[in-house]
Amino acid sequence: MKKSFGLLLATALFLLLCTFPVSAGTTGDGFVYDGSDGMLWINDYVGSGGDVTVPSAIDGVHVAGIGDYAFAGCSNITSMTIPDSTLFIGNYAFSNCTAMTSLTIGENVDYIGENAFENCVNLSTILWNVRNCGVPRNCGPFSNAGTAAAGISITFGDRAEVVPEMLFVPEKDSRSPHIVSATLGKKVRSI
Repeated sequence: MKKSFGLLLATALFLLLCTFPVSAGTTGDGFVYDGSDGMLWINDYVGSGGDVTVPSAIDGVHVAGIGDYAFAGCSNITSMTIPDSTLFIGNYAFSNCTAMTSLTIGENVDYIGENAFENCVNLSTILWNVRNCGVPRNCGPFSNAGTAAAGISITFGDRAEVVPEMLFVPEKDSRSPHIVSATLGKKVRSI
């Protein structure tokens, strides 16, 4: 009887602990996250940079998005991959990531905030797999991007269905992103 009760108690504690959301912390590779409101998102980055991929889950909990200013000013990032599982990218999330040359955005991002990639001046390659995404009007998510190099070549991948309105329009008093080529995937049905 004691053994059964102990096993039952241990199982109950395990299940109880598994139901608590991940609150906040930092991963070993430098992603600072918060989940205190029941949704896990990346809100800062203190990693070494280079080729960076946002995790799709932390401690088994889905990473829903990237918060405002999360990677802003990270001049050590050279490439960024945002996985299919990410749903939103906050305002100024990657602004002033001046060393970033390539960007891959997964298919389920449904919102990109104001000036999210502003001043990513060395951005030269974008792979956009996003199916359908909202962008605030006149917010310039890519203002002044690609202006230091030969410009941006963007590929709307085979999962992309809609090219968002105002995607490459600069914000007031900003320069237009320097787009030199665009390739449309098989499923793009609206521009």
